[in-house]
Amino acid sequence: MNPKLEGFYRHIARRDVTVIGIGVSNAPLIRLLVRQGAVVTACDKKTAEQLGPIVDELSDLGVTLHLGEDYLDHLQGDLIFKTPGMRFDHPALERARAKGAVITSEMEVFFEVCPCELIAVTGSDGKSTTTTLIAKLLEQAGRKVHLGGNLGRPLLPDIEDMQESDVAVLELSSFQLHTMHKSPHIAVVTNLSPNHLDVHLSMEEYVDAKRNIYLHQSTDDLLVLNADNAISASFAPQAKGAVRMFGSRPGAFLYTDERRNILHEGEVLLRREQVLLPGDHNIENYMAAICAVWDVVSLEDIRAVAAALYNSFERAVPPDSAVWDIESALRAHGALAALLSGSGSAVFGLFAREDTARAAAETLRERWPMTFAAQPV
Repeated sequence: MNPKLEGFYRHIARRDVTVIGIGVSNAPLIRLLVRQGAVVTACDKKTAEQLGPIVDELSDLGVTLHLGEDYLDHLQGDLIFKTPGMRFDHPALERARAKGAVITSEMEVFFEVCPCELIAVTGSDGKSTTTTLIAKLLEQAGRKVHLGGNLGRPLLPDIEDMQESDVAVLELSSFQLHTMHKSPHIAVVTNLSPNHLDVHLSMEEYVDAKRNIYLHQSTDDLLVLNADNAISASFAPQAKGAVRMFGSRPGAFLYTDERRNILHEGEVLLRREQVLLPGDHNIENYMAAICAVWDVVSLEDIRAVAAALYNSFERAVPPDSAVWDIESALRAHGALAALLSGSGSAVFGLFAREDTARAAAETLRERWPMTFAAQPV
């Protein structure tokens, strides 16, 4: 076991630890804390009825539960794990701090104890796709990858299985980054535009939160930025380590020509037709991902991943979901590939010929009436 993790386990043993939020992402964290001897309290705005079977499981583990509208009224503990969407200056957290509590998050602790290289992606758009592409490129190159973060999979509960030679690839939201004091070895900013201003007090606060992905890097680290996005590109002078830009003009590390081919130093790296993911925005996502792992993947790896489709959200799709039936039907009727669109609920298939696509749509519409044929733009 790595020394940093051993130190964390010693720190929480027999300490009062509170976790705010009970759900898919925090339930594994709660189990880990209990296994390591912490005295755990879990708080959630939902009622026991809304949370379901997890309530009985946690109660059997000895976890104290504070549920319902008043779940934060008596917030306390030596260490408090806040949920990512909760502001750091929430009145309940401020009261707990005044009583001596240390406020942290699953991601902050993970960054402190992770034994392997960290690659993280943030931005307003394209985070999930870029994160997934980085993971697939590394896997294609033979690396063992741990994929998580804002994709919905907490990695701290898996920390004991991680080796120094592995790579952790994370999607990070502005909420997760807001209180971070460590940055990944490789940081990627896809783009930035006004977002989540219902939580952040201003656009400036939102951008400042995003800056934490690189502000704590060292001179040995790498920052990947979008040359076509003014806010992202403006981060370059503040980088402590190397900077790689991607964009639509020569001069960037990777750039596109008028046909949306991807070039490096004047040479075509990927032709547009070699990238199976539809939409020009995914060309940007590919460039961001390739910039991040350029030093460890081959051209063959890059082209192999470009010729396939991936969506990490499919890991959460139940085995009996109609998604799998639709994908199978699309492939059976000539689709080159079929995939869940984003986080759902649509499923799409890619076809080489329009007539094949329209014939497939007509057939599938008999079972799934909301089936349409469309041309990617």
